[in-house]
Amino acid sequence: MIIASPLIAVAGILAIAIPIVMHFFFRRRQQPIKWAAMDLLRVAVTRTTNRRHLEKLLLLIVRCLIVAAAGLAVAGPLIKKPTDSTQTVEGAPRELVLVVDDGVSQQITDSAGEAFAMSKQQALDAIDQLNPGDAVGIICAAGAQPLVWPPSRDLAAARSTLESTKSSSTPSNITAALELAASTTRTVGVLSAFRRGSLARTRETTTMLTGAKIVVTPPSQVDVINVQLVTCEPQARGPSSSRGGIPLRLRLAREGESLYETRTNIDIALDDGTHTSLRVEWEEGQIEAVVESAIVVGTTRRTEVPLRASITDQDAQMADNTRFAVVATSNTIRVGVIDRTNADQTEHGGHSVGAWVERALAPTSDGDIETETIDPTSIDLKRCQTLDAIILVRPDIIDATGWSVLSQCVVRGKVLVVIPPAHSTSGAWSDGLLHALDLGWTISREPTTSDPPLTIINQSGESVATLLRQLAPELQDLTQPVTVNRWFVVTIPASRGERVLALSNGSPLIAHGTPQSARGSVILFCAPPDLEWTNLPAKPLMVPLIQECVRQAIAQVDHHRGVGVGDDRVTTLSPASATLQLVMGDAGSAPEESRALNVSVGGSLSEPITIAGVYSSMDTAKHPLGLIVANIDVAAASTKRTTIEELTAEFKEAAISVSTSDFGRNDVRTANNTIQQPQAKALDGHSLAIWFFCAVILFLLLETWMARRSSVGATATQSTNAVR
Repeated sequence: MIIASPLIAVAGILAIAIPIVMHFFFRRRQQPIKWAAMDLLRVAVTRTTNRRHLEKLLLLIVRCLIVAAAGLAVAGPLIKKPTDSTQTVEGAPRELVLVVDDGVSQQITDSAGEAFAMSKQQALDAIDQLNPGDAVGIICAAGAQPLVWPPSRDLAAARSTLESTKSSSTPSNITAALELAASTTRTVGVLSAFRRGSLARTRETTTMLTGAKIVVTPPSQVDVINVQLVTCEPQARGPSSSRGGIPLRLRLAREGESLYETRTNIDIALDDGTHTSLRVEWEEGQIEAVVESAIVVGTTRRTEVPLRASITDQDAQMADNTRFAVVATSNTIRVGVIDRTNADQTEHGGHSVGAWVERALAPTSDGDIETETIDPTSIDLKRCQTLDAIILVRPDIIDATGWSVLSQCVVRGKVLVVIPPAHSTSGAWSDGLLHALDLGWTISREPTTSDPPLTIINQSGESVATLLRQLAPELQDLTQPVTVNRWFVVTIPASRGERVLALSNGSPLIAHGTPQSARGSVILFCAPPDLEWTNLPAKPLMVPLIQECVRQAIAQVDHHRGVGVGDDRVTTLSPASATLQLVMGDAGSAPEESRALNVSVGGSLSEPITIAGVYSSMDTAKHPLGLIVANIDVAAASTKRTTIEELTAEFKEAAISVSTSDFGRNDVRTANNTIQQPQAKALDGHSLAIWFFCAVILFLLLETWMARRSSVGATATQSTNAVR
């Protein structure tokens, strides 16, 4: 006989001491009383003394047997061979916890097949080795998403769920998945090909993994050749004229140890079905290439054009063969100039600041920038929504309502160019600007004068501001003849903006910054283009300076609309956004993949973006607000090989071991993470508990009868009968 719970059995046996102690130390002590008939009874008492001692001893034994039988019954006695006791412990329910890498790196295909398919099959084989009553938990590494969690004993359902799982375009996050698993168990199996892409987002190992045992599959050592489409973007950002085509620049990279001479074919598709073909010729050993082309957009279109660039050749990793982009193109760029009407401008002989600005934006009648004069008293959000940029040349006559409208425009992605008033004696306009737009700048209330006039600091190479990069080759020659004799002093804190142009004393001439939580940006001219302040309006720099500042500022708004697949938050969305709808995906995208993603306050999505493509941001009335581009993380799709030493370095706080089948099985744990003791089962042996419970009942009945028989009343009756 074996005991399922030996500790309970030992406790029951030790409890036998309780009736013994009660018998000897808690007996009723009677004081003898002498009376006349005592001598007559003494003879009868002597006869029964020995019999009474025997009855009390038997009663003590019965009471001890009751306690012992009850303890043994609760302890779960089994009739089983002693040699099978070890098998009972080893056969107790256990659990298997697996992290299956389903990230974009697992879409790699080599001579053995797809990496994810092999990892999934290894996980299925591990589940098939489990016994009835065992539990399995599965966590996907892509986004650290639980697949079967907490561990379930329904092995068939877990197997079916895993079989229907497909690889994702989301980057792998094995560390986060291990942290989730470590909250329940200390031994985890990780199934992955462990290409470099699987570890691209591995974070610093936390203390939660300290001491954990991680069993991993061997990293794949099959060398593959892969071509990645790293970037696809317009050469000149911002709205551009579609005349003659819009120039694009694509950057490609190759991975592999045997890079031979070959070619790569690329197809560029627009949303209207237009296609452009490119070809890249690779030399032996070449790992990077840049190709330039131009796409032709219909002259009747004035919109943001989504496009898809795809490598049409087959390689080891198809997920990184496609890149999406948006070209902000139109026949005209609409710019609103907030100024007094033309009749009011005649007081300066037709050469007011507004006139200089409009002439710079549209020097000829066939230009691609269209201007519209807006009276400061008629500013409204609906009118500004149709503009690409807003130039404010009379900030001194803008009231609080007007500043509020301009602030909302910047938040929604518009570019605001502020030019100080040339003939105003008050600097109060700067208070309204700084109050409405959270720039963190300081602006002097009065202009500063210099005699002789100051020149502009020469800029070249990397020192050229981002807004003027297109003018970099000619910028030094263009700025040399420009002088400034009056300007407002602007202080820009670090990381709150940049000096587009600076005077020879270091003071900004043009400042550029983005308010907090805004998609758009603000450009401030510290000196208005007026001949009493600067000779800039009469110099060749005027036209390209105004145009490039507007173009490239709009371009930077477009540039920050990109997100990564796997992101669940898009900070560049308009506050009015309610949903994201996929408008261009892969050529083989299924209709159900075009479902809308709900957007909450702050740009949080109802679920992460899982499909690369171009999404349309829409408000509650389904009106489009703009396009968002979602591309996969190229680093997360890398096919480069890794070693077990690199894995050990990535998870240095944990114990790493390698196996192809044995991923470790842990004792079943309760909610508080304590190991459960194996329980007695009928299939593990014949239980004797029922017989011990029957014995307890019989001993209780016997004890009741014996206690009554040996009681004082019964003894007294017997003694009286004996005297008679």
